[in-house]
Amino acid sequence: MSQGRGAFTDAELVSRLMLLAQHKGVKAEAARAIGISRGGFVESIKEAKRRKLTAESKVMSEADKWKTKAKMLEQQIAAINRENLEAQEIRQTIFNLSSETPDPPSWLLKFKPAKSSGVPMMMWSDWHYGERVLRSNVGGANAFNREIAKERIKRLVHTSIDLAKNHMTFPKYPGAVICLGGDMITGDIHDDLRETNDGSVVQALVEVEEMLIWGLAECARAFGKLLVPCVVGNHGRGTLKPRTGNNVVQSHEWGVYTRLNRHFARDKRIQFMIPEENDAYFSVCGHRYFLHHGDRLGVKGGDGIIGVLGPIARGTIKAGRQQAQMGRDFDTLIGGHYHTRLPHSDGVNAIFNGSLIGPSPYSHMLLRAPPTRPSQNLWFHHPRYGITAQWAVYLEEKQNSMKHAPWVQWQDRIAA
Repeated sequence: MSQGRGAFTDAELVSRLMLLAQHKGVKAEAARAIGISRGGFVESIKEAKRRKLTAESKVMSEADKWKTKAKMLEQQIAAINRENLEAQEIRQTIFNLSSETPDPPSWLLKFKPAKSSGVPMMMWSDWHYGERVLRSNVGGANAFNREIAKERIKRLVHTSIDLAKNHMTFPKYPGAVICLGGDMITGDIHDDLRETNDGSVVQALVEVEEMLIWGLAECARAFGKLLVPCVVGNHGRGTLKPRTGNNVVQSHEWGVYTRLNRHFARDKRIQFMIPEENDAYFSVCGHRYFLHHGDRLGVKGGDGIIGVLGPIARGTIKAGRQQAQMGRDFDTLIGGHYHTRLPHSDGVNAIFNGSLIGPSPYSHMLLRAPPTRPSQNLWFHHPRYGITAQWAVYLEEKQNSMKHAPWVQWQDRIAA
């Protein structure tokens, strides 16, 4: 029940105007911060305007200001506690799942390395399912929509299995790791996306979930056992502006991951790891991996010469220092976000993923980034040798390839 116009004091209305200013005018977020409905908050703002009040109105003594501020903080803390409980309740009451993340399976920690190529590991991220890219908007370098996305996902799964099963020396594996790294849908977080997307967010969520169910089932048949660590990206959020507090369970992707967990709940081959933070920490043969989408590494920008290598290197070092102080040292960071494949090296202890979508108007016109082929990462972790083979699983044929060129050629004399 909403409060009547006379139920608010001038001081309470001014405090809500101040709260609205703190949230940059986003009424839904301001209302959520104190645990009330958006409608109720809007009514109080309208009443403040009727009384010609502003956030700077002098209606309180200094003591009243501190009392009001303390009350607002209590409301915000109560709202945060409700949200934290909500995440556990969603898993337990709606999805009938445990609220705790299970320990990694024992087969990941140790297995006999004799005649084995190690553990296949994949990064599936930055699919941007639901976005539409027209060739005319990217210089002919790419086209993308829901149907093309489905074909690329099918190629991703089939090619990854083929590479692991038919192109490795000893294709005997204890299981595989498939990291779901966020931005699986493109969402409608920008005005242009809402105008140009191929279908609604609901359509994208339904179809990407169906494709993930199919892909994980195919990989389970091929590799026997799967560990599926999951983190959210920045495009799957349900708010226009990024949130920091409790942003994970507010993401559409967290809902997709949790429904996948429920779908495969009776399949003992597949184990999900769905943390309620932006990071997932797990080990393979004693090697510590740190999975993060890549948007919250505490760094911004790139360089016109070295591109994304600078922010990735700085972000990896920064995340490493933070996690070390928390007792979660890692050996390798796994990320996406930048749509640029970066294999593991001695220089940067990180593996960054390509994208399913490929070049888009954003990367083509705003970033002026070189067009990159749609790809996803596949690598192998050997218990003795660590990270060995690293593959780019390309999802489209290379354009302008010389199909009829000789397999090798050279120039036998220098032109005068």
